[in-house]
Amino acid sequence: MLTTTNLRKMKKLLLLSFASVLFFSCSESEDETGINAIPKAEIVAIVNQTPETAGKGASASNKDVKRGSIYPWVSEVDMTFTQTVSAYAKAENFKLVKNNKAGAASNFVVKDIALGPNEVVVTTKTDSDQLFQTDFEKNGATSSNITQKLEDYKTINPYVLYNNTPFTQEIKAAGPNIVNVDLTTQHGRRISSLKWANDAIYKTEGYAMVSFIDVNGVESTQYKLEENDVAFNYWSNDDAVDGNEITIKAEIYSANGTLIDTFTRKIEVTASTSTTCSYIIKDDELFRESKVNLTFQEWVEINCTDC
Repeated sequence: MLTTTNLRKMKKLLLLSFASVLFFSCSESEDETGINAIPKAEIVAIVNQTPETAGKGASASNKDVKRGSIYPWVSEVDMTFTQTVSAYAKAENFKLVKNNKAGAASNFVVKDIALGPNEVVVTTKTDSDQLFQTDFEKNGATSSNITQKLEDYKTINPYVLYNNTPFTQEIKAAGPNIVNVDLTTQHGRRISSLKWANDAIYKTEGYAMVSFIDVNGVESTQYKLEENDVAFNYWSNDDAVDGNEITIKAEIYSANGTLIDTFTRKIEVTASTSTTCSYIIKDDELFRESKVNLTFQEWVEINCTDC
């Protein structure tokens, strides 16, 4: 049986590369569904080894690796290989840097993984800001302005974390060993705009007090939405995970300040999907969605050419 003290391990070079896949999708405001398939990032590891005596185990070092085609919102990658018999663990942290950074490695390299069955765990970090942000623009409810604002929000790197389902793989002395890891995320993003419908009576004969309520019930500032005003909400944070919802709220008032009705609408996050919708307020119903045609830059899945 392998033990911590007599463990034979192999000094290894794990050559890893990420293949980018589609994350963002354009969702027209009529269906709000986005792309149902959950895109994944794939790690391919080619392991070459030379025998070496066991080290102290589970210490992690930080290494700079050129970003290549890895998503811009991924800032670091953590990998842990744990020998299931001895519990010897080897951990590595990789920091993604610009491709032209001097001294940065072109590949991910992990050394000193124990021979035998290893549980493989991979996670990522991000330096994207966590945002639940509501903006208001007076007289900003023109089609061109709304479209441009939504496009601007899309340029913000989303808050997204990836991980794999831990699995066990045999690391063999004969090598090379190939380790394939599928990384998935539960995070998604919602981008919304809200304005009056063109034919709404209270668009000209009253006003609305609108707000956005987060998953914890905390309400944003209320904004007075008059004839040609527009409100925007950007939601991408640790709470923006599959199935979670926020609420759009509009209190409809007459011109003399009498509360006519209160409308609410829940909007839900879909995993690995950025959903953009433009909502309008009707006099006699909740929110109806107006169609917004947006073109998103496509992310393409490729395999590395240097591994």
